[in-house]
Amino acid sequence: MISNNSERFINILYYTFVFSVGFYLFYNEARIVNSDLYLHIRLTNDFFQNHLYIPHPGFHTLVYILHMIMFIDLTYSATIILSLCLVFISYIIYRIIEHFVPTLSLSWKIFITTGLILVSAIYLPFFNTSVYLGQWSPNVWHNPTLIALKPFAYISFFLGVNYFFYSETKINKRFLLLSIALVVSLIMKPNFLIAFLPALFIYLFIKKYKNLSWLRVFVMLCVPIIIVLIFQYWGYANTQKNDHMIFTFFGVWRLYSPNIFFSIILVTAFPLALYMLKYNECMKNHYLNVSWIAYIISVLQFSFLAEAIEFRSGNWAWGMMTILPILFLFSTIEFLKMWDRKKNSWKINILSLLFALHLCSGIYYFLKVITIHDYN
Repeated sequence: MISNNSERFINILYYTFVFSVGFYLFYNEARIVNSDLYLHIRLTNDFFQNHLYIPHPGFHTLVYILHMIMFIDLTYSATIILSLCLVFISYIIYRIIEHFVPTLSLSWKIFITTGLILVSAIYLPFFNTSVYLGQWSPNVWHNPTLIALKPFAYISFFLGVNYFFYSETKINKRFLLLSIALVVSLIMKPNFLIAFLPALFIYLFIKKYKNLSWLRVFVMLCVPIIIVLIFQYWGYANTQKNDHMIFTFFGVWRLYSPNIFFSIILVTAFPLALYMLKYNECMKNHYLNVSWIAYIISVLQFSFLAEAIEFRSGNWAWGMMTILPILFLFSTIEFLKMWDRKKNSWKINILSLLFALHLCSGIYYFLKVITIHDYN
């Protein structure tokens, strides 16, 4: 049995390691001309020095504040912010796993946490030579605003489902924390929220349509979010006058995937198999159900919406890539509970194999990113 002090020390070593790996990765990425991070560092400077409008300036603001406080170059500032975000993501995953599976050993908590920050779509090179493009991924290493969003997406999701299903739905400290987390996530990048909030509303209505007492609180929760969204869209419409939203029929997705249905299977194989094999248990899991509904909404958004000029950029795909890690997290927690009960060993073996395939593919993708800077 490991003492609390020993566990704390091991955790500090682990998060230091995560920060160090993140620093190496992001610092090298920031020096690649025309990489996403390089461009966002330039946007940070233009935003504060030349008054360039950015609809969601959360990441850029954090970078500039650290730059001003520590008198360091924007490249170092952005690298530190993203490395801290990676540590924050790891910490949140670790604590959520600890909350739901308290009997799990320290080594397993660290292993599962690491696995969840690495998993990707299952890579089949004969189907698609790209690990990322077409299948997309629960973990993205090249987009700084998405990485900065993810900690707040995890927090917002956990607090949101917990508040509406496991506590009193009244104006209290939890409501305030949830409101702040949602607004911050919106300022970082709006894609998570515009998939999560509709999913939460749909699921609440399905489960609590006979008693709509939650609706008043939900509307109050939405008021500041709608105000910020309107402000963001107004700014976008006034600064990107040549661009506009269009409807498409899987138009962007078909550019990158030879078969969209199979691409979805490859990126959701483990969560999908878990839900099919443990249907009765999963149906009772509010976290899992909301994450699935949010993923379906984000898939529909990406399938039928696009930007006219930035069509190939596929910016509506970011919603999927903020929901997928949450879907994997709560699917893994359900799997760990199943493992803990040691029942249905053949189901455990199938799910273990699928998780291993996601993890091995993710490790391969991460090694490509960190060694040859290949983000495809």
